[in-house]
Amino acid sequence: MEKSFFAIASMVICMFANSIIVSILVMVLMAGGTIFLGKVPLRFYLRLHLLPVTFLSLGTLSVAVTTITSTDAVICYWNLLGYPLGITSENLHASLVTFSKSLGAVSCLFFLVLTTSMLDIIDLLRRIRTPELFLELMLLVYRFLFVLWDSGQKTYHAQSARLGYSSGKKGLISMGMLVSGLLLHSFRRSRELALSLDARGYNGSLKVLGKDYTYSKRNIAIICFIELFIILVAYKGRSIL
Repeated sequence: MEKSFFAIASMVICMFANSIIVSILVMVLMAGGTIFLGKVPLRFYLRLHLLPVTFLSLGTLSVAVTTITSTDAVICYWNLLGYPLGITSENLHASLVTFSKSLGAVSCLFFLVLTTSMLDIIDLLRRIRTPELFLELMLLVYRFLFVLWDSGQKTYHAQSARLGYSSGKKGLISMGMLVSGLLLHSFRRSRELALSLDARGYNGSLKVLGKDYTYSKRNIAIICFIELFIILVAYKGRSIL
């Protein structure tokens, strides 16, 4: 509960502040908590950011580049197939704010996901009255991700040992066989799971034993202090960035 409040509150402040400084501050705090307190390896943490950084870079590029009607206040300008395109200082600032806010929100989610087990997250969602159907889907999808990943890895290594990816044509055929095999495997495992649940008296709700935690007044005070500090930075630096 404490970590969820810290992550969600920081995310909300980051999204509504519209400040690059606040977004960077949130990213630094979340990275520090994830790496130093959560003991997540730095290289692994940076690798996780490659996908969202690539996606956000392409998305914010469309915000920075616009059609130019006047060359006033244009940082760079070029003509593409007869269309005048360029980047203005206003659009560049808007794209940087969008990029930093989005990356700050992603870092908050990474902090919560990388330092909290799925069972604890589901237990927390159950306490706040999340619909049981949503929780069951979360648990089943989470379970089947690892099952299919393990089966896919074993099949891929077996195909590679038989030179299934020695050429482009063989690679496409092997990949098709891998995907179709995983599809059939997932159907079979889901049927087995349904039968096992029915045999154990499944009544529409998957009960998961959660751990009993005690609230720490010290942690709550630190979290509130950090959030107030972020709000103060957002208020003082709103005219800077």
